[in-house]
Amino acid sequence: MKIKALLIYIIICFNIINAIDPSTPFGSYLQTKKYLYVWTYPNSDNFLKFVKDHNFSRVYIYVGCIEWDYDNLSKGNFFNSGNSDAKELIQNLISQNIEVEPTIYLNDSPNDFTNVEKVEEVAKAMGQLQKTLKFKALHFDVEPSNAVNFQSLLKMYENARKYVPVSAILKPGWLNKNMVDVKSKFDEEYFEKFKNCETFVDAIMTVTDYSDLMAYSNTYSIIENFLSKYDVIRKRHPGHDAKPVIELDPNITNDGIAAEFKKDNKKFFEFLEKVSKQFDGITIHNYMAWNIDLYCEKPTRYSVYYFGEPKKC
Repeated sequence: MKIKALLIYIIICFNIINAIDPSTPFGSYLQTKKYLYVWTYPNSDNFLKFVKDHNFSRVYIYVGCIEWDYDNLSKGNFFNSGNSDAKELIQNLISQNIEVEPTIYLNDSPNDFTNVEKVEEVAKAMGQLQKTLKFKALHFDVEPSNAVNFQSLLKMYENARKYVPVSAILKPGWLNKNMVDVKSKFDEEYFEKFKNCETFVDAIMTVTDYSDLMAYSNTYSIIENFLSKYDVIRKRHPGHDAKPVIELDPNITNDGIAAEFKKDNKKFFEFLEKVSKQFDGITIHNYMAWNIDLYCEKPTRYSVYYFGEPKKC
């Protein structure tokens, strides 16, 4: 009976997916090369279906922070924030040719670097874990706004990279942060490593393998301005995989891209496709919010899985 039920489910899913016209905006979205940021997933089975049905080819999945989860992370364990099955889920994703970047951050306060010395032990454990899980890189979401922490951030990435490929989130404000303007925040000897870097983003790209720019805005022109600067910088670092991250804030209802999406999603899906072609991929932040944008409800542990054209909220 179980085999029969599984076959019925596969047939139903196949028919639903093939019933979506690829020439429609949503059909085009399904074919766009894209990635997904994930902070939590109340139902891992539904999440896995969502990733597969929406044709995401990479997932950034939160597995813990150094401040609260160091003991587990330093042992290569992912037990935090209700995501106790993260390792099993990552295995399932990778087995289906979906790239995964386990995601961590340092402390709850972005300018708190008190636990930075612990990152190296976590990186060692993640490097060992990568040998069996085969994930793409360890992704860091560390976003200091105070330039006094920039040197610590770069050293953190350098130390972690000795054990595991490193992926870093980038703040859009860093695109305009010239290194000469923050030189006084660095030790003179250490700054010499980055004396040829024009911006702080250039410096990060020299000590990481991958980067992801948070091009967040509710206005297309602002996003395009971020991406234009990012494109110029990434071309100075051939071999460095640089991707943009965008989001639709489900709490914004009165203006801008989010409001427009609720009325007509064609322009947004076309924008996704255009940017994805420019950067060979684009990331959507995040799983829970994107569900709300598409289907008007937040996924829960007991949600009935739905896949199809976006609903009118």
